[in-house]
Amino acid sequence: MTRLAIMHLSIAVCLTSACFYSADFTDTNYSCSNGQCPPGFMCVAGMCVDEVADADAGSDGGVLPAACGTLTNLTNDFTTPATDWAFPYAQDGAVVDVSGGSARLTMPATASGSPYCELASMLYYDARGSRFFVEITEMVDTSDDAYAGIRLFSRSGYLITFAQQRGQLNLTIDENGSTTNSNSSHSYDPVAHRWWQLREDSGTLYWEVSADGQDWQVLHSAPTPSFVSWVQMNLYAGTLDGLDDSGQFTLSSLNGGTSDAPVWCAPTTLVDTFDDGQVTLPLTRFGSAGACMWDETPGLQISAAASAGSCGYVSGTLFDLRDSSVSLDISQMVNTAEDGLVYLSVNEPGFARSLNMYQRGGLLEAERCVPACSVVDNIAYDPIAHRWWRIAEAAGEALFQTSPDGQMWTTLGAAPSGFDLSGIVIDFAVVGNASPAAATFDRLN
Repeated sequence: MTRLAIMHLSIAVCLTSACFYSADFTDTNYSCSNGQCPPGFMCVAGMCVDEVADADAGSDGGVLPAACGTLTNLTNDFTTPATDWAFPYAQDGAVVDVSGGSARLTMPATASGSPYCELASMLYYDARGSRFFVEITEMVDTSDDAYAGIRLFSRSGYLITFAQQRGQLNLTIDENGSTTNSNSSHSYDPVAHRWWQLREDSGTLYWEVSADGQDWQVLHSAPTPSFVSWVQMNLYAGTLDGLDDSGQFTLSSLNGGTSDAPVWCAPTTLVDTFDDGQVTLPLTRFGSAGACMWDETPGLQISAAASAGSCGYVSGTLFDLRDSSVSLDISQMVNTAEDGLVYLSVNEPGFARSLNMYQRGGLLEAERCVPACSVVDNIAYDPIAHRWWRIAEAAGEALFQTSPDGQMWTTLGAAPSGFDLSGIVIDFAVVGNASPAAATFDRLN
């Protein structure tokens, strides 16, 4: 089994709980299917990633079509475990339970500290031209300072909130720690406001309510903030210090519970030329902040100390590789005389299956893990002829390709894809093993 296979297997083994994984390939990465990460890390797409977030998408970021990768892809009838799609978190006696068709966020009978709990989506979504709605069957106590709500948030701290506290609905946008738009003029009615919805349409954001999930009333609207192209979803409830028995926030469906198959964008819509100091969302860096260095000045330089493991980026959402491709321009490779490594991978969610390209020790290899791993082909690495790497799909075949210029492509190897490529995770990294390693990337797609 190759080192890449060991890494992806290690991630998959960790999926049932927050855990540390090493398995020879790396000792600095973490899986976080229950939302828990070590200090200094945050959960994105099932991996603990550096909490020092990159800025939102820079000017070189690809603009994704609003018809794919939207919030309508996020549906749940609350009959499956929360860890299949979200990160549950609870503190100070609060409890999150998702089962039997309901999501219950319950406050403790006897409070200690600041009870709080939440469900946060694993993936990023595009809120433009889309909507996010929930059915609420039970609210926390509306007579005290218990609170509950739904949120859309970006990793840079921007928030769109629809919440209830003390019987009032609070409808807000927060940017950089400051509330830039708010409305608290509506009293909460559990019958008329059984359904809540955040909806975006043509540059306007709407907060809406409904008694039946069919006929909606607009409570508030505001110009759409720019960060909504990459947001995560959050359901949450909490109390202030010392509040006992404040009830629970219960929801019976998310975006109607069921939907058609999700529609994800092609990987080619995610573009970064790594020349403006801001890596494009939803790319999120992973690796140890002490052993990894990332710098875009221009060109994305990634370096990994000896024994650092993987230092790289993972997509915080899914992409549809069918009849499409993902490519990477590597202008400076790690020292091919040492055991440092560079890889590009596309993976099914959970990392049990993957298609990989990597260079180590002067050998460029194409690998297919479905889940058993096998080398599709390999060749002596040429930094000029193999500057660009591409993993593509056509007619059920996975193609592993190289190019000197990103225009004329040569197929290194091809094999049946072996798994569903309609929703894949992209990751690429520099790996420090016995020796430190560093590489420079000039363009993604």
